[in-house]
Amino acid sequence: MLPFALVILAVHKKGFKRGIILIIPYMVLVGVYLVLRAMIVDYVFGDNVGQPVFMRLLTMSVATFDYARLLLFPYPLSPFYLEKWYTSFEPKVLLAILFLITIFLLAFKLRKDKVMIFLLLFPFMMLAPAIWRVNTFLAGQDHVYIAERFLYVPAMLFSLFTSYSVARLFKDSARRYMIIGWLSVISIFITIAITSNRMWADDFTLSKKIIEKSPEATFVRNNLGLIYNSKGLTDMAIEQFRTVIKLKPDNYIAYINLGNAYGLKGLTDMAIEQYQTAIKLQPDDPNAYNNLGGAYRSKGLIDKAIEQYLIALRLNANIPEVHYNLGNVYLSKDMVDKAIECYEHAIKLKPDDADIHDNLGFAYHKKGSIKKAEDHFRMADAIRSKQK
Repeated sequence: MLPFALVILAVHKKGFKRGIILIIPYMVLVGVYLVLRAMIVDYVFGDNVGQPVFMRLLTMSVATFDYARLLLFPYPLSPFYLEKWYTSFEPKVLLAILFLITIFLLAFKLRKDKVMIFLLLFPFMMLAPAIWRVNTFLAGQDHVYIAERFLYVPAMLFSLFTSYSVARLFKDSARRYMIIGWLSVISIFITIAITSNRMWADDFTLSKKIIEKSPEATFVRNNLGLIYNSKGLTDMAIEQFRTVIKLKPDNYIAYINLGNAYGLKGLTDMAIEQYQTAIKLQPDDPNAYNNLGGAYRSKGLIDKAIEQYLIALRLNANIPEVHYNLGNVYLSKDMVDKAIECYEHAIKLKPDDADIHDNLGFAYHKKGSIKKAEDHFRMADAIRSKQK
């Protein structure tokens, strides 16, 4: 927004020509920044901007049309627009091109009316960065085509353009028509807002609504699977995670979640298989090793469990759950000193966890350090009392 605001300020203070000349050095710096960002961030750091220019131009045209459509009549609304690319002159692309030509011709006709042309073009200027970055905004592991939140400021200017057009068209009767018109518009939009807000009632409702419109939204299916797990609906969770894997076989998080669901059903061997696949896809994720360690432990393969926990800690030593799990395994093998060391690390990272204090108390008791054991038992009780 800042570059456009500075242009307006400069033109207002100095006139059009002198204002533009005044702002040129700043705009050059902005241009250099955008070029460097495209060269370094977008390509080196992997943003999805590597599509062919023709495909990007077609998709940007349709995105412009969709933003304008939502400005004119924001229905139906959606919290998520899944990535989509347009590759040919299909009907919607042709409609978008026709729309852009219409806007260009209208701008040409209004070129001498500074107020009208500003109100017409400014919403598109505000949307330009979002349109340029079409399909590159991340939601979970999915890319988003457009996002309604980018319309907040353009909608203000579009409303002014509409009101000013009505005032110019109806002249003396403008006030009456505008009052009636805006009362009608506000009533319609309030109804749309109330209807749309129902989908935000809770995570479960929101996820279901998104999947109804975008069944290929894998990150939403992952979230829905986690919700099903939390409700004890493990079979339904498994169905969601399997669908994610079918849609995106390289989604390692879905394999971890599926492994967790199998673990809840006692299908440990199947859980191990999922964790191992996740590790192949993403060998740097400590959570997969931690979960695999838990699966090995449930099968009684203690040494393998220890091996996985140690790998997880080498990747990230700041996860209290891994220290805690490793301490539990050491304690089960009567390696009390090592267990105490793990629990102490876990408590430093998560001092308000009653379970860690309890297990550390058991470890100290087993070692014969009764006073230290009692201290940690008391701390565990105090934490639980606070949480009630």
